[in-house]
This record gives sequence, structure tokens and C-alpha cells, in this order.
Amino acid sequence: MAKELVWNIIVDDMPYVIKLVGNKVIVNNSEPIKYTKLKKAVGEGKGANYELPVGYKTAILRISSYAAPVLTLDGRDCSTGEFYEAPKMPWWVWIHVVIHALGFVFLIGGAIGGAIQGGVIMIMMSVSAQKQKSTIYRVAVCTGILFVSLIAQFLLAYFILTTFGI
Repeated sequence: MAKELVWNIIVDDMPYVIKLVGNKVIVNNSEPIKYTKLKKAVGEGKGANYELPVGYKTAILRISSYAAPVLTLDGRDCSTGEFYEAPKMPWWVWIHVVIHALGFVFLIGGAIGGAIQGGVIMIMMSVSAQKQKSTIYRVAVCTGILFVSLIAQFLLAYFILTTFGI
């Protein structure tokens, strides 16, 4: 079953229950609509942002490839009530990305290495964007991911060299 996110908001004293189930949005138990069918929000930061009419206002559904979807109304996160701040990759994750890129150059390379690089970098970006976790935790998890990935790439390169004698 698809992951479901639920936001309860009030616009002009009218309660709204907005659900995101997979790639579909449901407002007050109305007919589900794919969020990609909604109007794109212009100038609303990084990622894919969609306008969702809610009463006389417009909420913004923010979809990011490395962070959980967020619904904002009047610049505030509907889950927390705090002003929305787009997820940013901290400076330290760039060190992990560069080291990981060196693994691409020196270990596996090619399409297989590119696929591994892209996947691992997306995972590290996702972990680094989790503001509810401590910085030490996020750095430790990203470092662990980096080491596991580099070891896997080394073993894969060794396997290819010994098997095919390239």
C-alpha cells in the first residue's frame, strides 16, 4: 500500500483534510487527483511544487527527490506550523559526495558505477535533509553509507577484474 500523509488545516473557519496517497491528492474525501495534474507553482524554490486550491487560498505541495513531501499554506509548513524552509544539503555532505565521486573515478566507473553513485548520493542527501535528527547522527549515517558503498564498489571491481580479466 502507498504511503499516506495527512494534513489537517483550517481556512476561513472551514476544516480541510488533505491526504497524499502515493502520487494522488485527496481534499476532504473528494475524488483523488494526481498531483502532477495540478498547476505548477512558479518561483517556489527547488523541486516540484504544485498549487492546491483550498477554500479561497492556495496551498503549495512541495515534492522533493530527497525529502518528504511538505504542504505549505501562507509560507508555513502545515505539519509543524513553522515557516517553511526548503531542505538544503549541509556543507559536510558535499565532502561525502566528493569522496564518493572519487570512488566512481578510481573503482568502478561506467554505467554500473554511475547508477551506484546516483543512488548512494540520493540516499545521503535524504539522510542529510532530516532536520529532526541530530547532526552527529546524520554525519555518522552518511559516513557509514559512504564506507559500505566504497567497499561494495571495490568488491564489485575486484570481481569484474578476476572474473573477466579486464
